[in-house]
Amino acid sequence: MNTRNSYEGNALLTRRKALITGIGVAGAALGLSDRHIQAEEVDHHKVQEALIKKHWEMQDEVYGKIADVGMEDYFHSLPDKEEAFFSKEEAEKAEGITECCSDEGIREVRSEDGEKMILERTPGSGILHAISREDKNPFAPEFIEETALNLVESGVTEVSSHTLCGALAAVYNARLIYLRSKGMEAQAKHLEEMGSEEWGRRWTDAVVAKMKEISKGLGKKGSERIRSRFIDKLDRPKTLHPARDLYIVDSRRFDASYKGLPQGFVEHPERHVHLDKLLSHVDVLRSIAFDTEHGMGSQFNTEPKNQFLITVIAETRERIAIIQAHAEKKLKELPKEDAERIRIEGVLV
Repeated sequence: MNTRNSYEGNALLTRRKALITGIGVAGAALGLSDRHIQAEEVDHHKVQEALIKKHWEMQDEVYGKIADVGMEDYFHSLPDKEEAFFSKEEAEKAEGITECCSDEGIREVRSEDGEKMILERTPGSGILHAISREDKNPFAPEFIEETALNLVESGVTEVSSHTLCGALAAVYNARLIYLRSKGMEAQAKHLEEMGSEEWGRRWTDAVVAKMKEISKGLGKKGSERIRSRFIDKLDRPKTLHPARDLYIVDSRRFDASYKGLPQGFVEHPERHVHLDKLLSHVDVLRSIAFDTEHGMGSQFNTEPKNQFLITVIAETRERIAIIQAHAEKKLKELPKEDAERIRIEGVLV
């Protein structure tokens, strides 16, 4: 899939448009000329370029080591590597399971009691699955019901959305395009007035309401604990995705707050989702990383230490091989200049 013309591209363009529009509105209010406004845009790009360079250089040493020995040997050389995963005992005692986005800025979520929660990771907390629908509508009753049922069966107790979510923006923009293509301008304007973050909050609330209904209907205990959450603080700059790695982790016990591994996107293969579908989501995350304004796209090249790394983490070589094979298949669909800047490695844990 050529993501230059993809829905994620639309999401990133919307961010840029919002930024430039904001500069223009502020400039007009201050009585600034077009030349002054253009200068503000140039200054923004200079600041962003410096931010990208800073975060790239901060990670250079660790990615040099990984390129030298491979991610598996690097991981197993870490003296505290056990901390990368919740133990089975910790997982059983956890305060619940949060369905949350793959964004690298989400490293941990804590319960009201301050305890870490297990994270189930997928782009946009699952809303991105709606991109495959013809109408791009995550509020379709059958989509809400399917999502809610899968989450209840997975033991999820909390569904989150978050600020600055690229996956949400991708679906939001795709829905706007669909509405306008069908002449539904009034609905499109209403959606624009609402904004993507509020739309995302309403979606998680709708999923949670259906989860409670399903849970009660199935006679499950603890349906009153099911809730939604909005994450407004991310462990990354607001204008930058600094991730140089995507972790596809075949276990929800992975703890993204572990500092021994470089910060990266996290995706958990959901048992009810075919791997072909999973890897289409992986490409959305890859396209975010490759963006030259909000990601590290200008820095990636074919040198091993400068490649975008997809790390498959699983408990058996067989499972690693299966997931890697699907990832490599997707890689072949990319333009050559993009595929050459990506490396896939496996880590047995």
